[in-house]
Amino acid sequence: MSATASDRAGQDLGVNVMLGSIIFQVVTMAIFTGLAIEFATRVWRAPSSVDKATDSLRATFRWKGFLFGKPLSHYQPHLFSRIISANN
Repeated sequence: MSATASDRAGQDLGVNVMLGSIIFQVVTMAIFTGLAIEFATRVWRAPSSVDKATDSLRATFRWKGFLFGKPLSHYQPHLFSRIISANN
């Protein structure tokens, strides 16, 4: 939208859409992070309450990859905002 706009109002609309999407992404990730921290805190405080059936899941490469990739996904909005600000 911003790149193909023929006037300033169209460019501003495109920039506002991009900023709105980044803000939405940050807010939803903040909610997810809060819920994940609450869950991790509950598991840490009472490890005996964790279902033993999930032990096999937590030992898989897929689960460990998820745990490794989660912080990378939190870096993504920062990276996108840098790219957008570099283009403007």
